[in-house]
Amino acid sequence: MAFDPDYAKVAALLPMNGAAGSTTFTDVKGNVWTPAGGAQISTAHSFFGVGVGVFDGDARVSTPDSAALRMATGDFTIEFLVRFTAVGVNHVIVNKGVDTGNFAYQVWVNTSNQFGFRGVVVGGY
Repeated sequence: MAFDPDYAKVAALLPMNGAAGSTTFTDVKGNVWTPAGGAQISTAHSFFGVGVGVFDGDARVSTPDSAALRMATGDFTIEFLVRFTAVGVNHVIVNKGVDTGNFAYQVWVNTSNQFGFRGVVVGGY
């Protein structure tokens, strides 16, 4: 990605490309993502490439913990494109968990359609 001077610092990059109905979420940076709850690729809409990830209800993808995905002392950026099929409801977009019931950071949209971010120090991070 020659156009991004910070590409070497990218920890995860999921372009959401693939065949319609696929449950393979390829990460350009090599992380292994496991789908659950019906997460899949759709080719009905696209922004980059030929597909998008579809996450209805409790659908999600997860990857094992990695130091690269933790907020540390330096700069940290989370980027995503999202298209909602419903507004006025809570949507968790990113949830970096550390163990059951705890999270390190979270991005969400609330019932007033406002984005939120919160990060906490849990478990010595």
